[in-house]
Amino acid sequence: MQIEQQIEAILFFKGEPVSRKKLSEILNVGQTEINEGLENLKENLKNRGVVLLEKENEITLGTAPEFSKLIEDLQKEEL
Repeated sequence: MQIEQQIEAILFFKGEPVSRKKLSEILNVGQTEINEGLENLKENLKNRGVVLLEKENEITLGTAPEFSKLIEDLQKEEL
């Protein structure tokens, strides 16, 4: 199993931002491997409905910006 798949699984499961340091600890690998895994995952998610979002060194999965209207409409329906 490649590291980007493991990172994706962790981010999906957590459902909240996870720091690069925490990913490194969970996977027991160095920052270089985490950085490479994140870059590969970002590339693999191109042209998909999900993207990697990073803020203040924390990473999470989010919906692609081009689907914001769709998501907004779904939220309105649920309310």
